[in-house]
Amino acid sequence: QNLTVVSDSLGYGQWSVTDGSGAFMVDDMGDYTYEPTVGGAIQSIVGICWYSFDDFKLEPRDDADFDI
Repeated sequence: QNLTVVSDSLGYGQWSVTDGSGAFMVDDMGDYTYEPTVGGAIQSIVGICWYSFDDFKLEPRDDADFDI
């Protein structure tokens, strides 16, 4: 909750957000239309926590998982 986009491109469709306690990676495995912009505010994101390539990632499923 209360997130800010800190990176809009980490490669391979991944980007990151922070709630002030540290950055967390978000991936594009789901079917959503949100386009991250550095500094963009997001009220909340829900999704599946996924582990691959030595990183935990949040995988939003669709647009309903975003509260902008």
